[in-house]
Amino acid sequence: MKNLTLEFNPNNVDKEKVIQLGKGAIVMCSPGDQENYVFKVHVSEKQAIVAFSKFGSLGVAFLVEDEDGNRNLPSSSTPEKIYDWIYCNKGDDSITDETCLKAIKKIVKACRELEEINMQSTYEIAMANEDYLKGKNGKILSLAQFKETSHIGTYGRGKSKRFVIMTKYKSESGRYEYLIGVRNLLTKSDALKFARKLLIDRSAKGVEQYWGGSMFIKRNKEGMKIPIAF
Repeated sequence: MKNLTLEFNPNNVDKEKVIQLGKGAIVMCSPGDQENYVFKVHVSEKQAIVAFSKFGSLGVAFLVEDEDGNRNLPSSSTPEKIYDWIYCNKGDDSITDETCLKAIKKIVKACRELEEINMQSTYEIAMANEDYLKGKNGKILSLAQFKETSHIGTYGRGKSKRFVIMTKYKSESGRYEYLIGVRNLLTKSDALKFARKLLIDRSAKGVEQYWGGSMFIKRNKEGMKIPIAF
């Protein structure tokens, strides 16, 4: 398509359902379909790149997912990584790679601008709810500081591969307070970025433990040891 138009649906920003279960919660996000997108760019009459609310962030995918209905990556990933991961759902060989990448870049840029607008208030609430998220300079914990106090491992293979991040290291006991699992990310770097963002978002919303299908957070104030498996 010659003209790639960005569509925005403000009604679906951060649209997710939180079901409280005791001290924890199950978080359900909306599917990236015709009704639930936040951003959309058509690459053909029937196919489009969409961004949809996904556990405190925005996931990017093809609108029509005939091959694999669980192919998406966070908007924090590079356009090239996103396209490589969701490529199997393109579905129409007449849609060029160049068109798809241009559409993804539009989506990613819009997602980052939207997230920047909402970021500061989220940071302030998260730091108030969880002291660990307050960095050395009094601002939100940086990615470098998060990495220093975290341990990352993996388990599973192929589509079931999951990164597991243990964070908030307790030096007195040698244990970690949080266990965060994320799936469908390609590198450890992406997993760390997403886990940090996920913890900030959940802390801002006052949810200590939850399961969200492809990811989870578990908190144990007494601390958890690193499993032998990783």
